[in-house]
Formats: sequence, structure tokens, C-alpha cells
Amino acid sequence: MPHVHQFAFDTALRCQACIICGQSQGGRQVKIQYKLHSWGAIEVFPVDRSAKSLLIPTDWDFPSLASSWGWEACECGATDGTIDCPHRVADKMIPEAWEFLQEHEGETIYDPGYFTIEEVYE
Repeated sequence: MPHVHQFAFDTALRCQACIICGQSQGGRQVKIQYKLHSWGAIEVFPVDRSAKSLLIPTDWDFPSLASSWGWEACECGATDGTIDCPHRVADKMIPEAWEFLQEHEGETIYDPGYFTIEEVYE
């Protein structure tokens, strides 16, 4: 979606980056993606950068990860998907986040802070 870039210093990227889309003004940008494992865990990793990865083992963390890829727990903004809000219950949102993650597996995004630049480029 077109927008006016709003740049701020991103400490993880060590450069100016747009707070809306992540486009940087110099410095390094790291793209990440995730893999769903058959036992229910999710592995998040930098694309083509390092062997480092982050394992997300519990369903409690699925809403947070899904929101990084664009999922929204509720339009009201009063929940992250792990607690009830006036409109929805967490018991419904957590499985929805898992379904969203299944549908979007393999997509890449700019890392919102799962990895430090040192972890990726060491």
C-alpha cells in the first residue's frame, strides 16, 4: 500500500528505517521466514544469512508470530490474541493464528526484531 515513509533509527538494523514498511536508508535489512514442524513447533530463521534460528514451541506464541506476518487478532486492538477482548475469546484466536501461519508458510518479511544484526551476520 502506498504511504509516506516515516523514518526512525532502528537499533536492530543500525540504520534509518521506515516504521511502516521497513525500507531502510542504508544499513542492512534482514528478511525472515518460518517453517512449521509436524510436532507443532515453528522455526523462524533469517533468509540466506546464517544457520541461526528461533524455535517457537507453544501455541501461546502463535498469535504474536502471526501478527508479524499481518494477522490481526481483533479489529478493536484490545488483544494480542492470547487474552479475551470484548468481541472475541482467546480459545478461538489462537487456532485462527495457527491457520493463518499454515496459509502463509514460506512468505518472507523484514525482521521486526526476532534477531539482532550480530546474530545474523556473525
